[in-house]
Amino acid sequence: MKRYKEYKDSGVEWIGEIPIQWKVSQYKHNIRIQNGYPFKSTLFDKSEGFPLLRIRDITSGKISTYFKGDYPSEYVVRKNDLLVGMDGDFNIRWWDNMPVLLNQRCCRIIANEGFNQRFLFYLLPFNLNIINDLTYYTTVKHLSSGDIENSYHPFPTLPEQNQIANYIDYQTQIIDQAIAKKELLIAKLKEQRQAIINEAVTKGLNPSAEMKDSGIEWLGEIPVHWEVVKFRRICKLQQGIQIPISQRYYEPIEGALEYITTKSIHNSNDQKQYVLNPQKSVVCTKDDILLGRIGNTGEVVTNVAGVFHNNFFKIVFDRVRVEKSFLVNYLSSSLIQKLIMLAAGTTTIPDLNHGDFLDLPLVMPNIEEQEIINKYIEERSIVIEKLLLEVKGSIQKLKEYRQSLISEAVTGKVDLRDWKKPNES
Repeated sequence: MKRYKEYKDSGVEWIGEIPIQWKVSQYKHNIRIQNGYPFKSTLFDKSEGFPLLRIRDITSGKISTYFKGDYPSEYVVRKNDLLVGMDGDFNIRWWDNMPVLLNQRCCRIIANEGFNQRFLFYLLPFNLNIINDLTYYTTVKHLSSGDIENSYHPFPTLPEQNQIANYIDYQTQIIDQAIAKKELLIAKLKEQRQAIINEAVTKGLNPSAEMKDSGIEWLGEIPVHWEVVKFRRICKLQQGIQIPISQRYYEPIEGALEYITTKSIHNSNDQKQYVLNPQKSVVCTKDDILLGRIGNTGEVVTNVAGVFHNNFFKIVFDRVRVEKSFLVNYLSSSLIQKLIMLAAGTTTIPDLNHGDFLDLPLVMPNIEEQEIINKYIEERSIVIEKLLLEVKGSIQKLKEYRQSLISEAVTGKVDLRDWKKPNES
């Protein structure tokens, strides 16, 4: 892409140089901000009323809350409105869903006449990111209208804004389509890995093996030499413990063990917590298997050591009859995961109890065949994981390219005045 012939210093560090004919201004001169209305939460409903926009909906684009009361018509958000969440990460969305009510801590950004709303949509996130980085917070970051209004931004004439917005729309659509295809490939690779596990732990690896009826409707036939037992015949469960905050340490001290929670497992950046003198039954080693009980129901966790939270069971199993990796693979099978979730119930937060889990079926061959199956699953999983990493890396590069493309366009680093869609004459 060619550059403009002449540039000048914008006077704003993050913008850098801009084309000599471009201007720099504060947003308050080019936009209007409408803050959301404080609708009464007592009139919120999950299914009835007028759809209500909440901060989380700006990220998802979907509505899960409705308002069963009268509302001012000027707070109805419509398609192609520009929205910003004013708490958390200050997310922005070009609304493309049903009409909704603009709730408090959300705002609508309205471009003044002579300013392209779509250009604004691509430009504003750079300012929001800077505000986000500079905002002090203790629990949740808060954005004010003034934070946006007093920020500086570059802009060209309206015809150039239109041209830039059209260019970004076109290019990002191509990039987003490429990303979507790669995400679909990731889903298919994960399905393939799951299918490999499902087949191996319930049917074995020999397609010519003599089969017998398992006696379980969803499972069908299994190899004739395999057995079906309830989990209670080969294992017992030990439930974790809820440690009061006053008894947790936030620095490693002598004799203390790490406190293993769902949050600590999934967020490596979260501050670690430690516990002193726990009872032996709530301590796990890296060789143990933890199973999610509530909130993370059915999650299989290994390779962690410490004191495990009340949301987990530790599975103490007969290691003579069942090999650890086979049990992990079996529990990770989507077929067994469905059974676990059914056993946990269909309430808002599934809760798995000891007896219901221990009554579930375990299908297994002898220990030697389990080891062969484990090796097969591991080898196939390594190949699939390598492909997944390659595709994920490709997606990350596309996202970085997308961001770079937008940044260069809205700050005038490329001259798009003569750009035309490939199919235009």
